[in-house]
Amino acid sequence: MSFGGKVGWIKREMMILEKRWFVNVILPLPLPDLFTYEVPEEMRAGISPGVRVVVQFGKQKVYSALVYECHQQAPQQYAVKEVLAVLDELPVVTTQQFKLWKWMSEYYQCAMGDVMLAALPSALRLESESKVTRNPSFSGDVSTLSDHEYLVYEALEFKEELTLKEVSKILSLKYVLPVVRSLVNKNVLLVHEEVEEKVKPRFIEVISLNDSDFPEDVLGELMNTLEKKAPKQLDIILTFFT
Repeated sequence: MSFGGKVGWIKREMMILEKRWFVNVILPLPLPDLFTYEVPEEMRAGISPGVRVVVQFGKQKVYSALVYECHQQAPQQYAVKEVLAVLDELPVVTTQQFKLWKWMSEYYQCAMGDVMLAALPSALRLESESKVTRNPSFSGDVSTLSDHEYLVYEALEFKEELTLKEVSKILSLKYVLPVVRSLVNKNVLLVHEEVEEKVKPRFIEVISLNDSDFPEDVLGELMNTLEKKAPKQLDIILTFFT
């Protein structure tokens, strides 16, 4: 390739890179770093710090992450994935709140994802394993629901709660967080998480004397018998009187 051709190729590559948009996001996970995702061109108008976006992390897990900052620098350490959907029209977290989160993360030596988990209501923390139920306060007016939204609403007539994976099967859609988000905004659904109890209560077996009152002569006779035949048993009984 000639020098002029190489310069032209570099310019074309730079023009392509200039058109690429990226976001650093906070995932609701105890990870030390932010992760970078590319923003498809059709989603750029709705992207700004503080809005939630749907991203894939790992092979199958899908999360609603928070956009922390927007930029045009592609990551060098890993192959970048695309943002799958934008969940909010307006930011759910402000710049001032992000400053507070960053201070908390540094002061308490924890990940930004930990702060996000503590700060955001569960309804805003959508992920693959979240569950949805009908909102008891919903008016019942389904005229504003789309076809997909009505299918979810109807499915909850037959089952009290659904995981997002089950919603995905019902709708035959790979990514259903935007549909669920819309239903939550319309007060049709509630989102909740089931927290597995990791600390199990510890039980200790104990013995006690029978609550029945023993006549003194019967108790005295028992002790005399035990003193001769079973002194160890007598020691046990005497511990209840000391």
